[in-house]
Amino acid sequence: MSGRYLEVAVPLPVSGTFTYSVPADLADRAKVGTSVLVPFGRRKVTGFVVGLLDESDVDSVRDVIEVLDVDPVLDGPMIELTRWISDYYLAPWGEVLKTALPPGINMESRRYLRVTTDGTSALRGGTPELSDRRRRILESSSAQGKASVASVLRAAGVPRGSHSDIDALVRLGYLELSEEIRPPRTEGGREQVVRLLVPADEAAAVARELSARAPKQAEVVSAIVEAGGETAVSELSARGLSSAVVTRLC
Repeated sequence: MSGRYLEVAVPLPVSGTFTYSVPADLADRAKVGTSVLVPFGRRKVTGFVVGLLDESDVDSVRDVIEVLDVDPVLDGPMIELTRWISDYYLAPWGEVLKTALPPGINMESRRYLRVTTDGTSALRGGTPELSDRRRRILESSSAQGKASVASVLRAAGVPRGSHSDIDALVRLGYLELSEEIRPPRTEGGREQVVRLLVPADEAAAVARELSARAPKQAEVVSAIVEAGGETAVSELSARGLSSAVVTRLC
C-alpha cells in the first residue's frame, strides 16, 4: 500500500494527528509504523506514521524531511493498541507511541542563538531601538555564548514561546540563529549504512569534481571519506544531508 500523504502522530502534548506529503524519493520507505523526521512549528521532531492517504483536504501540506527506519518499528497490533490507550486515557497518541518504544530513539532539532558583532556593539552603545526585553535577550545570549533559544528566553525572563523579539533581533542583525538536529541516543538495532566502493583518494577526487555542480553530493562523499569509508545514513541526516542525495550517489 502506498499513498501521497502520511498521517503522523508526534510525541508532543497535542491532540490529533498531522498530515505530511511524501517526496518521491522517500515514498518507497515511508510505511505505516516507520518513524519520520518532520517539521513541526519552528523545529523538527520525530513522528510516527500511523496511516497512508491518497488525498488530503489540508492546505499547505509540508513535506516529510526524512524516513528514519529501514523497516517499520511499530506493527499493526501495536498501533491499534496505542490508539485505544490514547482514546481511553485521553492521552496524545504520539506520546503513547513513544512510550511503546525504547527511550532515546527520537531525533529532534534545537535552535541556537549567538550574538553578532553588531549585537555586541548595540549592547555597548546603548542603541535606542532596543527595548528592555530585547536588551535582556541580547545580554543573556552574550553571557552564554552559543545558547539554545529556550535557555536564552528563560534567563531573560521572557515567556517560552514568545519569539517575536528574537525574530526582530535576527532581522536587525544583532542575533544569529542556527539549527542543529540531535541524532538518536539509543545504540543497536538496524540502520542504513553507506560505504565507498572506490578507494578514498579516488572518492576525494570525485568530491572535488562534484563541488561546483552538486555541492550536497560532494559533501556526502567527503563525509564518508572522513568517516573512514563507511557511515550511517542517520549521521549524514544529522548534518543536514538527506537520504535523497545518498540515493542519487548510489
